[in-house]
Amino acid sequence: MSRMIQKQAVTVAPEYTKLSDDKLLLIRKHYKKTSGTGLKDPVLMARVCDNRLVYAGIDRNLLLDAEEGKQIDRMGDIYVGQILNITGERSVFVRIREGKTGTDEEKAYTMGFLEIPSGCKPVLCDRPFIETRNLAVGDSLLVQVKQLPQKNKLMTLTPVLQFPGRYFVLSAGTPGLSFSSKIGKGDKEKLREMLGSKTQEILEKEPCKIMVRTKAADASEEILLGELAYLHTLFHKVMTQGIHRALFERVAEGYDPLMDYLYRKSDNLPEEVLTDDPLIYEKCKALLDRYGLSGKMKVRLYEESGISLSALYGLSDKMSKCLNRVIWLKGGGSIVIDQTEAMTVIDVNSSKDIKKEKKNAQGTKILEINLEAAKEAMEQIRLRNLSGMILIDFINMDKGMVPVFLEQMKKLLEADRGRTHFMDYTRLGICEYTREKQDKPLAEEFVDICLD
Repeated sequence: MSRMIQKQAVTVAPEYTKLSDDKLLLIRKHYKKTSGTGLKDPVLMARVCDNRLVYAGIDRNLLLDAEEGKQIDRMGDIYVGQILNITGERSVFVRIREGKTGTDEEKAYTMGFLEIPSGCKPVLCDRPFIETRNLAVGDSLLVQVKQLPQKNKLMTLTPVLQFPGRYFVLSAGTPGLSFSSKIGKGDKEKLREMLGSKTQEILEKEPCKIMVRTKAADASEEILLGELAYLHTLFHKVMTQGIHRALFERVAEGYDPLMDYLYRKSDNLPEEVLTDDPLIYEKCKALLDRYGLSGKMKVRLYEESGISLSALYGLSDKMSKCLNRVIWLKGGGSIVIDQTEAMTVIDVNSSKDIKKEKKNAQGTKILEINLEAAKEAMEQIRLRNLSGMILIDFINMDKGMVPVFLEQMKKLLEADRGRTHFMDYTRLGICEYTREKQDKPLAEEFVDICLD
């Protein structure tokens, strides 16, 4: 047993006294009301880097055994669905499993809303992929879960089947090769040369698009070709065998929320995964082995009894900050975040009397507060999964300061993974932009979870 040291009246093992490492913490939580529901405990996923919370989410599937309870949908699941109703040229309601459809909860479990993009050819299950015809009620087709049910809204389905990996995304459609806009010109040429023969081979055989993700620029040829071969095999299997599967059958599983984070949402892997629950530890190891990540990051079981893993990393305070309405800034200012059905409004306050400053100093101070507020606002927007129209009311600045501020603000928006689009900076000092919806807002995700 390792020698123990004393720290702030709590006994902590030496290897846990350095908390600045990049770790993904997995901690079992409970639902606020579980009586009679039969729900398994959810798992809090919290990534802490340099003692700062950089990601938080809930995995409701990790502790759920396949044979227990009703099936839980995942983002990316592919089903053989059946058209129930056609409400417009590109608007269709599809049933993905049998069951009652009386209540909102029953509808959310059994059916979804299908959005058909322009030029898309849905994969019908009564004919080859290359053939098409107008959709009709009763048709069976392959659909993928694009968005899980939220509040009173059904899940969103898509006929554009995607097979995402860490370095590539294969999707049904017109064959072609594309690159993430964040990959530089030099890296694109290197990747084209490295992948040329393999991508050409796939595109000649399959009606698919291959998109190279940003992370591919730093990966080895062996790793890239290995993942591309795996995704191609999965794509071919679904497209050739899925159309012959039984109605309402799940043809392919989407990622578990843990793997979805590691593959889709994170720009880099954490140094290690740390949990204090033996069952979570075993489940996590099995998942990493399954997806070929076990050799790239450590999984460790925290077994010290002196202090809980949550308390060791101060998760309670960190989680409160990313759910609070008011966030205080180090420079003395604050931001106030208000979410409505139509938009998110963020107000920036100086929280001190800056009018006493000299004119030049006052302008500089306002710029400093606005820049600090902009950085924190973008961090909170990303952490909280906010989307749609976002308005940030900054402190009014002198005209000469505005170009400097906007240059920094646009850099923050470009760095955001959430596909943000800058709209305007108004005469009232309000920054307007939109952010694409990707996940359920954090406040909704945690509404039924005990975080203490």
